[in-house]
Amino acid sequence: MFVDCGGVCVDCGGACVDCGGVYVDYGGACVECGGACVDCGGACVDCGGACVDCGGACVDCGGVYVDCGLACVECGGACVDCGGACVDCGGACVDCGGAYVDCGGVCVDWVERVWTVVEHIYSTLSIASVCGLWWSVYELWWSMCGLWWSMCTVMESAWTVVERFELWWSRVWTVVERVWTVVERVWTVVEHVWTVVERLWTVVGNVWTMVERVWTVVECVWTVVESVWTVLERV
Repeated sequence: MFVDCGGVCVDCGGACVDCGGVYVDYGGACVECGGACVDCGGACVDCGGACVDCGGACVDCGGVYVDCGLACVECGGACVDCGGACVDCGGACVDCGGAYVDCGGVCVDWVERVWTVVEHIYSTLSIASVCGLWWSVYELWWSMCGLWWSMCTVMESAWTVVERFELWWSRVWTVVERVWTVVERVWTVVEHVWTVVERLWTVVGNVWTMVERVWTVVECVWTVVESVWTVLERV
């Protein structure tokens, strides 16, 4: 017998109920499941994630659960049965007789780890370690001195380059000054020659003026002579 179940009807042990959500038949009882539910020994639970059967009891799994003998343990990686308790050791678990910690994929007894830490502290505070520390500081000091000496050498080389550049520049400037002096002297000679030419031209002009004046006097005398000659002819 079926009734209208809001669009989805499921036969739950021979009877259908009004389904506001999604119902599944779990061993004679209908349970509303928000996600995916499994039959856990006759009783179903609402699983937000994924549930597994853990020795007869089902647990609501927010993460990932694995059946570890008698109890379910949440494992971030991969868990194996460790004598009743599962420990995530970087993806691999060993049989945990005591307390184990994650050591990069290998599980080590915490007592051994504590002893190792104590040994490291003792070795760090030992006389040999202190001497080694002083020797390291001494070597660091000499390395810094070597670095400073190298920097001084580089600065000296750079200063030598600057001095050579200054010497080269002074020589170039001396050559430029000498060339400029020669140019000035040549220009002075040219100016003197031009002055001489101007003065010669003045002398030539003065001579030409005197010649013109003498020629004018000669013309005047010639005119007087012609006039006198004309008078004599008439007489």
